[in-house]
Amino acid sequence: MTARTPAKADRIQKTLALVAASALLALAGCGRTAAPGAGNSASGTASANPPANSKYTPRLTARFEAGEIFDYHATASLDSTMRVLVYQVQAASAAPADGNGTAPGATDQPQVTERVVDQNHESYLMDFSANGTAKAVYPNGTLREVAYLVRRCEALYEDGHREILAPPGTVLGVRKQDDGRLAFALDGKLADSATANKLSLVVQMGNPQETDDNLLGPPAPVAPGDSWPVNEQALLQSGYAAAYPGTVRAVGKFQLENVLPDDQGHLLSIVSGTFALQGMHPPFPPQVEPLPSVVNFQMSVTAPLVPGPGRNEVELKTLIHHEGRTGSLQDAAQTETHFDINIVVDQHANYHVTPGQTMPPALVDSPPVPELPPPAPNAEMNGAPLVKPPGAEQPAAP
Repeated sequence: MTARTPAKADRIQKTLALVAASALLALAGCGRTAAPGAGNSASGTASANPPANSKYTPRLTARFEAGEIFDYHATASLDSTMRVLVYQVQAASAAPADGNGTAPGATDQPQVTERVVDQNHESYLMDFSANGTAKAVYPNGTLREVAYLVRRCEALYEDGHREILAPPGTVLGVRKQDDGRLAFALDGKLADSATANKLSLVVQMGNPQETDDNLLGPPAPVAPGDSWPVNEQALLQSGYAAAYPGTVRAVGKFQLENVLPDDQGHLLSIVSGTFALQGMHPPFPPQVEPLPSVVNFQMSVTAPLVPGPGRNEVELKTLIHHEGRTGSLQDAAQTETHFDINIVVDQHANYHVTPGQTMPPALVDSPPVPELPPPAPNAEMNGAPLVKPPGAEQPAAP
């Protein structure tokens, strides 16, 4: 096989990087965190285990009141592998025959060989800890704008390098714009795109049109041990599916694992489940044929059953697989190139609302979050336009 020219190598890397970035931007628009809910058939406080056979409506969506103060800690690990593989048909062996007329190791059928011609791997851990206040919320109680007083905000890489994204004492402002993009500001100045991409893994915002309660929650009160399917039709019309164009199926199941009191007597529901989006089309350039792709989600949520103080925790693991190809083993060239992208993101977020908290002075008059500049209508990949997936979050511009 001929060696790749620098220009071709650059195009391949650009293809992989932009498709992977698009997948991560979509992920930023899908993350939710657990928080208090309401509307349960049993009391939300208890001094002992709840009575048997009680039914509950667990909540999977963060809901706040404007001005509410909370303690927040989140971690997220990202592991991304991007490969370019070439499959090529080799003609049947023509090795000289031995005394019996058989060529040692020869075959009478063409063989398909596989070769990795390019690959890239990225892995890091984000750690974010702060005091936060809900500066603005949507009518459904989900976050629209937040100000955080940073205690820790850093990325740790495989080689041991530690990157401080915001030193302690920084005021991080986050606002979801009307166009769906997330704007991140450090002490009033817009974060560059690389920093914004990392922050989007540990800072999630709300959605005015939908909540995970509607998409993933039970259609009626349930008892511990009960399970239910996800709302497929709602998911197919949701931001989850919009972030991954071409999604044709949404399948999954959740279960109320248990309802237990915390050390303050507040009842906490524990819900876990999995769901998958299938059949989406990765945003490869036109010359690359997208192959069936899938995004799998594994989620566990612990949250108070009623609004008010308590611990709210979510663990979310997202597995993204995108694949595309050029050429075909059936064509005259008998060569097929595959673009293979696998991304695994583990997220863990913990909100803790405590009554009587005093807002830190730095957050009382926190600077406003500037508006992001208009996004470019198209990005370029291998010289071809790349249309961003509808509803996908966009990184802040430098």
